[in-house]
Amino acid sequence: MRPAEAAVKKLRRRKIRASATLSAVISANRKDTASTAAFRLALGRSVPSLQASWVKMGLDAATEALRWGVNDLGGTLMEESISRLAGSQHGVRLEPVDLIAAAHSAGRPAAERTTLYEVRHRHELPVAA
Repeated sequence: MRPAEAAVKKLRRRKIRASATLSAVISANRKDTASTAAFRLALGRSVPSLQASWVKMGLDAATEALRWGVNDLGGTLMEESISRLAGSQHGVRLEPVDLIAAAHSAGRPAAERTTLYEVRHRHELPVAA
């Protein structure tokens, strides 16, 4: 099993165990996701990349935002302190495999990109067996 597939399974197990928590997270972030959907509808393709910050929203809410018009989860961080100092309760570091798994769990492919949004490597959805 590839690392990304294992991480997707891990994420799904975590979501099953935390389904009540996930509902609370989505409910608490409904304003964010509704705003995201409205921005995507209003801006259309004139703004090609709309990012949900997993550092500020949490990975579950950012993953849910992929279903509401977001097409970017942001990236991995080596050391994040600004959001934490501002009161963020979410992570300071994710491995690439975790972000790939999050995108795949939302039914979306993932891509590693440069700071200029050029795609370096695509991670397509696993083919169902």
